[in-house]
Amino acid sequence: MRRVTWAALLAVALFAGLLSQSGSLAAPTEAELDAARERLMELEAEFETVVERYNLVHENLTSIQARIGVTELEVRRIERRMGVRREAAVDVARELYMGGSNDALEAVLIADDIGDVESRLAYLRTSQQAQSE
Repeated sequence: MRRVTWAALLAVALFAGLLSQSGSLAAPTEAELDAARERLMELEAEFETVVERYNLVHENLTSIQARIGVTELEVRRIERRMGVRREAAVDVARELYMGGSNDALEAVLIADDIGDVESRLAYLRTSQQAQSE
């Protein structure tokens, strides 16, 4: 239905353009009608191409929006994990500080990232357990 409407509008516009060019209300010649039909077909082909490109872009947009949603969920999950690990690192650092072990506290504080903190904390726990035995 929409395609027919566009085609009809284009045909009317072309016909009106032909009338205004000829400067009279005389019926268009067969050559003018053929030229108008050819131009209409060209415009329809261009319109179809534009619609196809629009559909592809819209599909890409939808895909990107879906990936953004998944990525945002992943970021939230990682932020929650980081918060829990940060709290654990602070608790361990507080315990180490209160226990008087400056070497252990320094090992935690000089860590480059959360993974490094976890590694250092695991090492410290293991060495503390070994010393306790």
